[in-house]
Amino acid sequence: MPGYPLLSLDKNIIDAKYFCSFCDFLLREAMQTSCGHFYCQSCLPSLIQDQQTLVMVCVKDQTSLRQNEVFPDKFMRREILALVVHCTFMEDGCVWKGEVRYLESHMNTCEFLKIPCVHPECGVLVKKSDLTSHLENECMFRLEKCTFCQRQIVLSRMKQHQDTECPAYPVMCEKCNKDGILRGKLKDHQNPILGDCEAVQGPCPFSQIGCPKTDVLSQKEKKQHLEKAFAQHSVLLLQLAIRT
Repeated sequence: MPGYPLLSLDKNIIDAKYFCSFCDFLLREAMQTSCGHFYCQSCLPSLIQDQQTLVMVCVKDQTSLRQNEVFPDKFMRREILALVVHCTFMEDGCVWKGEVRYLESHMNTCEFLKIPCVHPECGVLVKKSDLTSHLENECMFRLEKCTFCQRQIVLSRMKQHQDTECPAYPVMCEKCNKDGILRGKLKDHQNPILGDCEAVQGPCPFSQIGCPKTDVLSQKEKKQHLEKAFAQHSVLLLQLAIRT
């Protein structure tokens, strides 16, 4: 991994020789080149220009370097580990200060450590201690129950869900302008045979089982017909039940 990231406060007072020539972070596992420059051990592969010969090129002076021309600098490593720095979350309130050798151990347990939200789409970094609150109250990618259909929906999609697909969301019939019809019931409302939309005409619903009234009727005409032919329709239903 690349070098140790530091606060500007620390970076401004630490000698520039302690910083990697490639990643510009505080050297981690310092390696020195034959041309006198320093790199983190993990940054060396980024210097390779020829994958067959594994020749590296120094970013400082463009010197070509073979693997045997780069070596660990143990003295530099000891010096770096003894440098005193602040926690990188000092500006968030952390008061820790100590040698670099203890920095990572502290960072792994720092109460001000910021970690990514568990929902990749969110991308927000939050303090470890605030993650639960973020997930319950702030994250737009958490699941919430739709107040209409009771399904679990990603919060960022809730408006789109209710505006376009929620079956229990009340909508207006575009044919008769009746409001408050559940989206999932709209087709039933507009059904020309069994629906009750005033703007849709259709035959008697009993025409499918023998009612001779096959004309296209308005809702008003259909209601009048159903009242008038109640007895006839009852007989048709009884006959249907006997047959089946």
